[in-house]
Parts: sequence; structure tokens; C-alpha cells
Amino acid sequence: MKSTSLVVVFCSILMLARTPAVAAPADPPEIMVLKNDRIVVEFQYGGILSIHDIAMDRTVAFQGESCVVNLTEGGIAGSGRTEKGPEKEDHALTFTYINGNLKLRVRYELKPGWRFVSKQLFVSRVDATDFFVKKIEMFSAVIPNNAAYTHKMDREHRGTWAILHRFISPDDKDQGYGVFYLIQNPKMKWTTRYSSHLLLYEPEMAWQAKDGEFVSDRACIGIHPLNGTLFPSRPVAENIYQRDPGKAIEWAEKIDIGEILALQDCARAFLMFKPEKSTRINVGWCENDYQIDVGTPEGRTEYKRIIDRAAALGIRHIVYGPGNSSVSSLAENRDAWQWENVLWFGMGQKIGLRVSNTRIHAEPAMDRVDTRACRWI
Repeated sequence: MKSTSLVVVFCSILMLARTPAVAAPADPPEIMVLKNDRIVVEFQYGGILSIHDIAMDRTVAFQGESCVVNLTEGGIAGSGRTEKGPEKEDHALTFTYINGNLKLRVRYELKPGWRFVSKQLFVSRVDATDFFVKKIEMFSAVIPNNAAYTHKMDREHRGTWAILHRFISPDDKDQGYGVFYLIQNPKMKWTTRYSSHLLLYEPEMAWQAKDGEFVSDRACIGIHPLNGTLFPSRPVAENIYQRDPGKAIEWAEKIDIGEILALQDCARAFLMFKPEKSTRINVGWCENDYQIDVGTPEGRTEYKRIIDRAAALGIRHIVYGPGNSSVSSLAENRDAWQWENVLWFGMGQKIGLRVSNTRIHAEPAMDRVDTRACRWI
């Protein structure tokens, strides 16, 4: 018995001696942070780890957040270990990836006042050759937070422009919170499988290397409170008979006013012109101005009354679209709406292609604006 035990012990020691040493697992990369006075966004492995709203003290988590750019000749993923360390700026964080000749920069941005983080991709080829962008998966992640409701802000056949998640639990003392996801174009697509979510669009665009990097449209992901006040997400169709309009509104899909305000704030953040008050505009066709012929003295007198009344009401802008028989006529319209004769001070027919197709633009020497009809403009 003693000799048998000795052999077993010896064999065990021999096996341990021949087993190669296993390297200790690498430490996870540092968690990086973008922060403003409204939200805190954490990043790890080249993607978003979480978004925390400071005022609500609510957090939405993401697992494996990444992106993929598909070109005709292959693709490149933006996730995991980067080609070089992240580039940190005051309000942005950029991760760079290289796969063969393909280079991808993934830039996250959080500016002061934003309650959302934006994500944008920059694609190029190291060998400076042209390429064709087929599909861009802007955002792919597992979202462990269980959404109580998901609403797609779509325009039917014209595309989708936002996805809304609502997170509400029985323990909440408020109305809960929401998260929106969008791409800044109307052709985004959203797919879901269990808790995995994918946000993408398909540019189908040829790109020339001489134009620099291909820059994707932005994706924006924001967090916001829910208000509890709901509205139909789209108007009740006016061309369909509703036996009980109240029921039609009651049964319609709803959008929370908090979701509306969050999407408005996101859109306003990118406006180049930021008005501080409403602009009042008189829309001429509401007075059927296209039936007024300013090529005649009577027509000019009538249209001047429209402008004078608008001015008396404090309106400083007007959509000008009367007819003008001295430079155009309905008989010469070639557009589908039969509207050319009232465009561009009556010069719409002359600015477009001629029947002979010999010239594209109006020629000043031949096509003069009727100054009598627009001297007050």
C-alpha cells in the first residue's frame, strides 16, 4: 500500500512539472469617462459601458457595445482592443482600429448641456484607394435593463428616425425613465433579439479616397425622465371616417411628453440657427395668391393689400407665389404639380430645362424678372 501511494504521488508531481505555466489573465482596460453637468458616460473595451443621469440618479447599462462597417471588399469592427490608446479630448473620446488596409476611428462626443452621447465613425483605407460603403452597424449591444415598452418612431414607408425604450418598475415612485436611440437620417433600422439590440443604416455609397475619410451620420443615445402625460404618436388620419374619434385616440400608440422633449433637445443641439422667438410667416397660398395675376395693375394692387395687412399684424416674412402673365403661364408648366409658373418671382419655367434642352439656367440677357411685380419685396 505504501509503495502504491508513493507511485501515485510521484506521477502527480511529474505531470505538474511537465504542464506549461498558464499566463495570468490580463487586467481589464481602464474605465474611461465623459461627463457634463447632466450625464456621466463610462467606456470600456472601446464601447459604452453605461449612461448615468445625474438629476434622476438612474443608469442604463450596456454589454459589448460595438459597431461594424461593411464595405464591398470586407469589413472592420469597432470593439475590443484598439490599435492604439484612446484619444481623450475635453468633450470627446476616440478609439482607432486597423484591419488590413482598413482604418476605423470611432468618436464619442458629449458636449456641455447634452443629455445624450453622440457616436460617429470615420472610415479610410491605409493604401488610399477608393471603396464602397454598404452597411454601417452604428450601435450593437446587450441591454440588461428590462424595458417595459419599446416604441418605434417611424414614418411608415419613409423610414424610422428614433427608437424609444421605457423603463418602469412597480417599485418606482415616479413615472420611470426612458432611453432614445437614433441616427441622423430617416433610413435607420432597428433589430432586436431578446436583450440584444442593433442600430444600423445602409449608405450604399461609393467613396473616393481623395475626399478624405468617409464620415458616417451621427448616432445619438440619450436618457430622460418620463412625465406620464401621453399623446398619440401620430395624428388620427383625417381622410378615414372615424365612428368614434375619442376611441381612435385612446387606442392609438402613445408617446410620452418626456420623450418628445428629449428628442427636441437632441435636434436643437445641432441647429446652426438658434432662434429665441417664433418667426411669423404669412403663407401666400392660404389666400390663393397663385390665382392673383401680378402681371396686371389690378393683381398688383390686390397683392399689395395682402402684404400691407400682414405688415399691420407684425409679420415680416411672406411666402410669395402669385402668378405673373407677363413672364409665364399655366400652359407652359412641365412639373408634376403644375406650379412652375409661380416659383422664383414667376421665373420657375425659365430656370428649369427648356423644351429644346439646350440650356439649364436662366440667362439674364433673355430672362428678366418683372420688377413691377416685385418692387415691394
